[in-house]
Amino acid sequence: MIVKPKQIVIQGHRGARGLLPENTIESCIEAVKCGVHGLEIDVVVSKDGQLVVSHEPWMSPLFCSFPNGKPVDTEGVFLYQMNYTDIQLFDCGQRGHPVFTTQKPIKTYKPTLHDLVTAVEDFCKNENKPIPFFNIEVKSHPTWYRKYVPAPSTFVQILQKETIILQNERYLSNFYISSFDPLFLKVLKNRMPRCTMAFLTENHLSLEMNLKRLGFKPQMYSPYYRFLTPKTLQNAHKMGVKIVTWTVNDKHVAQKLIMMGVDGLITDYPNLNYLT
Repeated sequence: MIVKPKQIVIQGHRGARGLLPENTIESCIEAVKCGVHGLEIDVVVSKDGQLVVSHEPWMSPLFCSFPNGKPVDTEGVFLYQMNYTDIQLFDCGQRGHPVFTTQKPIKTYKPTLHDLVTAVEDFCKNENKPIPFFNIEVKSHPTWYRKYVPAPSTFVQILQKETIILQNERYLSNFYISSFDPLFLKVLKNRMPRCTMAFLTENHLSLEMNLKRLGFKPQMYSPYYRFLTPKTLQNAHKMGVKIVTWTVNDKHVAQKLIMMGVDGLITDYPNLNYLT
């Protein structure tokens, strides 16, 4: 079945990682300028309980620098052991990115979820642009609990409090929570049963086996695109589960996935027009 382009939802991965430093306000605003429907961002937790937008629960040696300008050279600078006032002093964009050579280096920092959402929504309001939805990926893993991130019950509590605050004081219209961690999603479903969720996977297990690991049927299933098969997509749709695949950076690949019938794509390059 050929899916009409208007049915495909495009998300900017970590904002627009191929264009500007990932998981930053600047990167997300750039993705909005490119016309994305949604923004995929990652969150971890600081020592003082702030939701920080970051892919890793540490300062990345690939692109982060200490406040004095010295490059971070180890994965040992953990955000869960730092208050946010200290975290925001680190630069995470001025060095550029060794993998994404098209990324424009800028001086920037890791924002809180609250500050990023506020900045994006204010930009959209001022520029009369549609407000994107937010795909909030929670970075959680059993080996990280209580060391690099909170235990799932605490993480969910912090997330629930922050999303309530955002929805009460802002015009945030839509968000969903995604994670690779089945235990976190189980706790989230128990505490926030009305929350839309996506189960992220990067393995060759069948849809049925992965959902057995999860223990319930989520609204969305997000496999790595190289592991997505027509059978998986067909079975998911029969179950009423949408397929949003990641991370697609090639237009030819994107067109094949669209023809296959995916519901959404997550990309580092939202400036590419995948729908034509």
